Amino acid sequence: DEIIEVYRPTDPPFHRIGTVRRKELPIVVEIGEADQAAMRRAARKALPNETGGVLIGVHVDGHPVVTDAIEILARQPAPNGFVIDPGETCRAVEAAAAADQRVGYLGEWHSHPTNQGPSLTDLGTMLRLASDDDTGDPVLVVVRPREGEAFHLDVYRVGTDRLVSVSMQTVGGLTPIEGVISVKGDGD
Repeated sequence: DEIIEVYRPTDPPFHRIGTVRRKELPIVVEIGEADQAAMRRAARKALPNETGGVLIGVHVDGHPVVTDAIEILARQPAPNGFVIDPGETCRAVEAAAAADQRVGYLGEWHSHPTNQGPSLTDLGTMLRLASDDDTGDPVLVVVRPREGEAFHLDVYRVGTDRLVSVSMQTVGGLTPIEGVISVKGDGD
């Protein structure tokens, strides 16, 4: 287990002299700037309905790094729910992994057409996903309109029996590896 010794206090979590262990560091989810923009565009385009999809990426030093936010269209869009056909998430993850073997499933994202956080349905879905060994510790991003900005991204991880709001950090994309072609949409 990596430890950090603080000799000169600064900002939290390094605000006290002593040992800080990795598990004491705040949870941060890194999301590419292009993927943030793609989720906002999809949310705006779907109004007055919800839209959403799957978060693809990697773990770096224990932190999820979202490298692709894939929109999966609902068969019956609605303003108060987002449901995709069974198997669509798996197909999206498999396609992403076929294009770049480093990436895999990190979680889910969807929009709310009104300024509201996660619903009880969102909580139930994420608790179910977290209990599945194949999905690990999934991330949820809720994209919602907020006063003063077009759309805001709220990022969550699953706690014991609730969703825990976590920090989002904007990052660039993964460095391409030789022989792997990554295709992004129109200027994303």
